[in-house]
Amino acid sequence: MVSFLKMSKISTDGNELPLSKFLLSLEPPVPGSDLSTARIREAMEADNKVPQNSVIDFYYKDTECDLVLITDRNAPWPVTAGTDGTIKVWFLCAPPPPDDDFSVVCMGPHTHQPPDKKAKTLTEEQWKGYSFLAAASAGCATCVDHWLKQGVDVNFGSLNQGYTAMDFILWSKGKGTVIASDAALVISTLEARGGQPHMMK
Repeated sequence: MVSFLKMSKISTDGNELPLSKFLLSLEPPVPGSDLSTARIREAMEADNKVPQNSVIDFYYKDTECDLVLITDRNAPWPVTAGTDGTIKVWFLCAPPPPDDDFSVVCMGPHTHQPPDKKAKTLTEEQWKGYSFLAAASAGCATCVDHWLKQGVDVNFGSLNQGYTAMDFILWSKGKGTVIASDAALVISTLEARGGQPHMMK
């Protein structure tokens, strides 16, 4: 049974934010098989720890102490509680998007993928690269960072024209299909890793 959640807020680069930790009590305690990110979110909102309808990503640490994003909001939490009934949870949250912009609540890297017809022709590494390009095109810095951490080359180029993630985000920004703040975050994430445009026309 899980009685307490030891919560830690993290930044987009995975560092715990100072003075952001808090203990969340579950009343009544929840069986581990019933503890999902949806249930955790409900408890956080009920205790006024996060605004209603805010965008929240939840992470756990695997056996190598790497932060792993949970993409299925209804799946049981992958780490069992300790003998004191406590589970450690890392989360990253953003304010809810305004109604008049193009922001979309991202459900995880699986939401940005190459079209099925294209995907069938790709190797696994190429599929990761095209998923990376799709995330950049959508203005999703969280997923761009995910694929970079999975080893995708920041300057991975499309097979036909060699267009990079920087090309795709600059194109989306120019077309107005992503808001300026989302584009700026993706661009800064790419630039920090040496991302360059190939000059999409």
